[in-house]
Amino acid sequence: MKVILKTMIVTLLIVIMASTNVLYAKTSKGDPEKEALVFGCIDMSETNSILSFVSFMRYPPELKGYSGYPRDIEVFDTYDNGLFIADRAKPGEYWLMAFYTKKYSLVRLNEEVTFHDINHKPTEDDVFTIQAGDIYYYGTYKYIEVEKAKLFSSAKFALEKVETPGEKELLEMMLEKLKGSKWEEKIIERLATL
Repeated sequence: MKVILKTMIVTLLIVIMASTNVLYAKTSKGDPEKEALVFGCIDMSETNSILSFVSFMRYPPELKGYSGYPRDIEVFDTYDNGLFIADRAKPGEYWLMAFYTKKYSLVRLNEEVTFHDINHKPTEDDVFTIQAGDIYYYGTYKYIEVEKAKLFSSAKFALEKVETPGEKELLEMMLEKLKGSKWEEKIIERLATL
């Protein structure tokens, strides 16, 4: 009985730490000499979900791997306020293909992950280009639920471009998150221009 109780407590602590990003705290390993930094925000505040993953794909799309798409930028650093950061993006052309959100139960033990497909057939208007050393602001968007999910279909949604938090506010948040990294100086330089 004691072993089961200890196991349950340890498991609960790991779940709590993982859900609050304690286990995943990291310093950026991105290198401005070889890579770019892409950032933005998807505001989920009018939902009971948080942004958990954002997926940018290389353009033009090449069939590759099990999903049929290359997975060249995968943003693992997302925060409760919707800020997303890709600090190791390879130079090239990309488009936003999808993002994932997480919804927790009241005790945060039951996690529901939802895939939000944005665009599998990009046009040149959907594409942005980055070079090594770039700090690229993708934009700030608000998630708007258009139709609730049904038994065999996902919810319909729209991303509405909004002004706040703006580029400067997000850079200030990023400065806190990437303190001590190779990106810190470049972020400070960028902030000085805004």
